Order: sequence, then C-alpha cells, then structure tokens
Amino acid sequence: MGREWRWAVDDPVMIVQEGIEKHQDMINIFKGVPGVKPERWEDAFNVAHCALSLVGEPIMYPHINELVSELHRRRISSFLVTNAQVSPSLPP
Repeated sequence: MGREWRWAVDDPVMIVQEGIEKHQDMINIFKGVPGVKPERWEDAFNVAHCALSLVGEPIMYPHINELVSELHRRRISSFLVTNAQVSPSLPP
C-alpha cells in the first residue's frame, strides 16, 4: 500500500464536468427514440447522483474532498464505493 501520491492528478472540477458531459452524451442519443417519453429523457439528462468508485481505493485520490464538494455544490448526491482493503501490517 502506498503512503504517498506519485502520479498525475486530474482536477476535481474537471472530473465532475467531464463526467456530467459524458453522461449527457450517453443520454442524448435517446432523444426522439420511439417509446422514450420527453419528460423521462429530460429527467435522465440531469445528473442527480454519483457513485465514486475509482481504480484502487477511492479515498486514495488526494482531492477527494474537493471532488465531493464540487458534486454537492452542483446538487449531485454522492456515495463512496470501496473494497476497504488495508494492509493490517502497516501502522495507521
């Protein structure tokens, strides 16, 4: 388990913005598809929730607090997915 961050770090505001844009791109292809109700499409187009599950442990991202704050600033709820793997041989 690493004790320091040695890799490039993406900006939390950029992560949230690009996540929203990618979600909207996926939803946008369903506009006008037979059977898709416009009000349901519009509801799905607006991001309301975000599951945070990063490669490895999500809490290792050094700007996780800023990322969550940005989500909440945009009124997007969040929850953290983790597999909670911590080596018991390492001191806290």
